[in-house]
This record gives sequence, structure tokens and C-alpha cells, in this order.
Amino acid sequence: MKQIDFVVAGKRYEYSVPEKWDEVTAEQFMAYVAADGKIDVDFVRRLMGLDDVVSVSLTISDWWVLVHEFDWMTDTEAVRRNYMDEVKMPDGTTFYGYNADFSDVTWEEWTFADTYANAGRWEVMAAVLYRPERPDWDRESDRRIPFTKYGTEKRMELTQKLDKLTMRAIQMNYVLLRKRLTDHYVHLFYEPMEDDGHGHRKQTKQNTDWLGLIRQMMGDNFYEEQKYLSLPVPSVLFQLENKVKESRNNGK
Repeated sequence: MKQIDFVVAGKRYEYSVPEKWDEVTAEQFMAYVAADGKIDVDFVRRLMGLDDVVSVSLTISDWWVLVHEFDWMTDTEAVRRNYMDEVKMPDGTTFYGYNADFSDVTWEEWTFADTYANAGRWEVMAAVLYRPERPDWDRESDRRIPFTKYGTEKRMELTQKLDKLTMRAIQMNYVLLRKRLTDHYVHLFYEPMEDDGHGHRKQTKQNTDWLGLIRQMMGDNFYEEQKYLSLPVPSVLFQLENKVKESRNNGK
């Protein structure tokens, strides 16, 4: 964190601001989402919570320097946190989110959440990955109640009533964290490079049917589908990545 101080009319105003994505709070992330990622005067004023007395005292050159203090926020590749890990629902209850590396998300959860996210049904995606705290939470295991598809519709009655900014923040955070997976498991998420007919090579994303891919990869081991559904996302993606890579290397 970085300390930025201003002295106006003999009074000191002190602000502690983040210097990297790991130091950003949920409120500051939502300010970034509200600004659509545009780093400007209005964004900086909201991010820092600047007092009006300070805001009106700053010159154009002061604002220029201040705005450029946050140039690092244009690098969203560095986002590796779920800032929206706790979300207050319209009825006053709190739903808890997933780990940034999806290590506490089962493959069954992922197949539901990612399918709905790709379809733009973010209220359903949120109802899958965000759930109430389990009564017996021991602070060492998943805080959320276990996922079942039967509870999703009930939770969606609340997630679809979330304000637009909160839902946009949930959406953007998921997209940025998911991109870390796509960048890591390149064989699984991207098609091989192909000629576009104009002498240029291009690589396109796959529209993945997750359950179909699991069944294709398992072959005669179809009976093990339930085992895969209960495994954490990184474990399954690792196995699928290796199988897809092996299949392509064998020319299949």
C-alpha cells in the first residue's frame, strides 16, 4: 500500500491506496467495475474516497499525476483474487463465493456455472457458485453449503435481484479468473492454429461441452463420471489438458 497525503488550508488528509491488484479491496474493485475499467478523475476520486475539500483543491497537473498512480490497474492479467467472495443478498443473508483458483469448486459445479456464464445467465451462475455458510463450517473446509442443482433455483430468486453493479462485479471477477485457466490450459481451451485462407495463422477458442468432453475422454470408463463430477476443477482440467494434448500429438 502507498500513503498519499494532502494538506489543504493547514489540515492534513491521509489516504492509503493500493499499488497492485492483490491490495485492492472489494469496494475498490467495484469502483473499477463501475468505471468500466476507465482510469480517470472520477474513478480515482471514488477509489480513494477523496474528501470534497481535497478534490476541489487539486490542479489539472495534480490530477494527472494522481490518475497515473493507477496505471497498473490496466493490467487485468494480474488479477488473481475473488474480490466478491462475500455478497449480501437482498433479503439480508450473506452468500459466500469460490476460491480464486476454483480449488473448492467441483467439476459438477463448474459444468453448471460455466455453461450458464457462457450463455450470459449470470444470475444462475451466481446462484451456483455463491451459497450460504454451512452450519458445521470448521474454518478449514469449504465455507459454503454443498452444491446441489436442486437448490440453484431457490438461490436464483435472490441473485437475480442483486443490484446491477454487484452483478457486474461478480461477472467481471469470474471472467478475469476464468481467463487465468484458459491461459494455463491452452490445449483444452483453444483450437490448434489454423490458416485463415489469407496466409495468416489464427487460434480460436473452443466452445466446450464439458460433460461431453469428459465422456469422450473417459471412453470405456463412463461409469466413473460421478467420480469426476466430485473432483475439484483444477484436478479435472489438468487431466483433460493432458488427454487433449496427447490426442492431438497422436493425430486424433
